[in-house]
Amino acid sequence: MAGLFSSGAALAAPPSAAQEIAALKAELQHQKEVAAQQQARLEALESKLNATVDVQRAVAENDAKEKVADKKKLDASGKLGDGLSVTYGKDQVKLYGLLDLTLRDRSNANAKGDHLKDLTTGYFSGSRWGLIGNHNIGFDDGSANVIYKLESEYELRTGAEDTAGVLFNRDAWVGLESNTLGRVTFGRQNTLGRDFAEVYGVPYAKPNVDVTEGGWTNNNVSKNGIFYVASATGTRYDGGVVWKKKMGDFVAGLAYQIGGAPGDFSNNSSQAAALAYNGSNYTLAGEYNQSKINNFEHTTYTLGGNVRFGDFRLNAGYYRYEAEQAVVGDRTDNNYTISGSFRPGGDKLQYFLSWEGAHAHNAGLSGAGYTLGAYKNTAGVKKSSSGDRDAYAATIMYHADKRVDFYVVADYMSTSGDYKDSAGNGFRSVLELCTGLRLRF
Repeated sequence: MAGLFSSGAALAAPPSAAQEIAALKAELQHQKEVAAQQQARLEALESKLNATVDVQRAVAENDAKEKVADKKKLDASGKLGDGLSVTYGKDQVKLYGLLDLTLRDRSNANAKGDHLKDLTTGYFSGSRWGLIGNHNIGFDDGSANVIYKLESEYELRTGAEDTAGVLFNRDAWVGLESNTLGRVTFGRQNTLGRDFAEVYGVPYAKPNVDVTEGGWTNNNVSKNGIFYVASATGTRYDGGVVWKKKMGDFVAGLAYQIGGAPGDFSNNSSQAAALAYNGSNYTLAGEYNQSKINNFEHTTYTLGGNVRFGDFRLNAGYYRYEAEQAVVGDRTDNNYTISGSFRPGGDKLQYFLSWEGAHAHNAGLSGAGYTLGAYKNTAGVKKSSSGDRDAYAATIMYHADKRVDFYVVADYMSTSGDYKDSAGNGFRSVLELCTGLRLRF
């Protein structure tokens, strides 16, 4: 009995302290192994998650870059309204347009001094439609594109072509563009001078010089500077080769218009060079321009710029024009322009004022006795005169949204001395009162 009791007591006795410690160590080791396994799983999941996020971020950044690049490609070929853009493969093309219609009352509209009240072509812009596009050819780190533009102007009053028998009278060119090359275009296009001088030539234009084509006002007596930066074929080149490149804050440009006269390659040709600097709130631009028109040289030097401060913008520029003429000798013009705009707090209403004054010395007269405009054919000049031409304009424009503008304009042109402007029909002045609207699409 004693033995059985002794054995039962031994079985019922608690384990020793050593045994408890060993058991706890084993359990602790087991938990550590489980924790290590869970940590490894967490790290694997976190690594997979990070990799997924990185891929998604890279995809998003690449998509954003492609969208910016696509936008730049179309903007590089021209910009007007939002248009209808189509992308397919390496190609982009955009259909766009603008409608501008003006109701006008004009004084001294004929030799009797009568007023003309009419529905006329746009004061600010010729109504047009066009196509711009680009095709990526992959060179220069993928930045190289073949670019093109076709643009046609028409009259809203009649639906007729602005230039009868010429479909793409505004633009018809093709070119190349890349980060290294810049932009070079071949065909009918703006003169280099009008693209650089617009930043001070009119108060309505864009404030900075870039590589795209610019625009001036259209059908009115207040503009004059654009004719001082013309070519052998007017304010657009026929057969023009134009290079532009943006280099930091600078924009440079060179242009050559191919004359194409048999046996005389330089006749009816034009050459130009321009440079601009875009500062933080100002722009400076200058250009040298020359043409040989029927073997008579025409030359312009121009310099100007603008400054923006708050809701105000101020523009100023100078043009020096010299022209050879038959019989009467050389002509010299000095033309000045000052203008400004005010748009309080980015409001929908915007206000513009401008003045442009030209002094023409020994300027050739047309057969009808009017002072010839700059870059007109002077081979037949037989008489000349000297005098001044001044033009003033005041505009209120309501920007309904980014596509639609309503406007009212009053402009006045007067001459003195022996300057005779054909717009006055023999009178010293012309007053225009206009209202209209523009729609971009």
